[in-house]
Order: sequence, then structure tokens, then C-alpha cells
Amino acid sequence: MQGKTTRRALAAGVATAALGAGLAIPAQAAPVEHDGKVLSKESKGTKSFRIKDDETGQKVRFRVNRNTRFERIPGGFKGLKRGLVISVDGRSKPNGLVAVEVERDR
Repeated sequence: MQGKTTRRALAAGVATAALGAGLAIPAQAAPVEHDGKVLSKESKGTKSFRIKDDETGQKVRFRVNRNTRFERIPGGFKGLKRGLVISVDGRSKPNGLVAVEVERDR
């Protein structure tokens, strides 16, 4: 009987370790999509911009990083101007939204 008890204890330990490892894996960032007008841009410190969502009227702030792609916006981040109508595909991260692609609407 001692062999079965040892195997059960070992199996329970392996299951617990696997569960713990699964919880340690960071969750993927949730994708977000917003269309709207640029309200403001912050160039110093954390590069970010705010838009007013066309559908909800909600004001949304996005950070940009070196991986952010700009489509049909000459100058990229420098080309973002107040009032410009854009579409933003981003990711929700623990410290806010990050823009993955920013595209000028036609």
C-alpha cells in the first residue's frame, strides 16, 4: 500500500506544480480597436496620444513604442496632429494601451 500512496502523492505534487506553472505564464495582451480624432499628443517622456472614439465618445490614450507601425501618416508619430481622423489597432497591457498600428482614415 505504501507504493500506491507514494505514487498518489507524487502525482498530486506534479499536478500542483503544473497548475502553478500555468498560472505563472503571462496572459497575452487583449487586442483593441478604436477609430476617432486625435485630441492630443505627448512627445516628452512616454510617447502617447489620445483620441476620442467615434462610436462611444470615450477618450482613449495609447502609448507608442519602436514597434508601432504608422500607415499613411507622413512622419509617423511626428505626423499625428490634433483633429486627424485615425484608426488604431492596439493591445491592452497592465500599464495601459499600446498602439500596434496607427492608420490615417480616408
